[in-house]
Amino acid sequence: MKPPAVELVPAREADRDVLQAMGRFYVYDMSEYTGWPCPPDGLYACADFGAWWSEPGAHCFFIAVGGERAGFVLIDRHGSLPATEYNVAEFFVLRKFKGRGVGRSAATMVFDRFRGPWETMQRLDNQGAIEFWRKVVGRYTGGRYDEAHRYAPYLEKEMNVISFDSRAAAAKA
Repeated sequence: MKPPAVELVPAREADRDVLQAMGRFYVYDMSEYTGWPCPPDGLYACADFGAWWSEPGAHCFFIAVGGERAGFVLIDRHGSLPATEYNVAEFFVLRKFKGRGVGRSAATMVFDRFRGPWETMQRLDNQGAIEFWRKVVGRYTGGRYDEAHRYAPYLEKEMNVISFDSRAAAAKA
């Protein structure tokens, strides 16, 4: 089965409400791994994404399939290591697009767009995300990546961290 055509569409500040709404689904999906209870009002809350348009070095994209929004990816420079230039801060694919190669395609596109040292960080209790990033980064780098549990100062907690350099992956391609 041919994977669908995926696009990265830069999100504008005018898209903030849409991004916030999608963030609720993101948090809901993560509750499968974290055990977060359903809020009394039934509306999961997520962090305020407003800072993405003013933070230096931050990038915000919608993932689109056939013109339909299928998720989002937020990139920042808050790695666990000083050498990290790019960090996948948030990554979400709507359930109807999962398992179709959409996430892998979007991740590959963002790694290709921003060349340099990367990190993807996953909560230690989110085994689904850890498995996804191992597979995606492993395929992208031909298995040349590092993985460790490290303290992430910006998040103030220990995370599973997968680090690699997209320039090395590009050189092998």
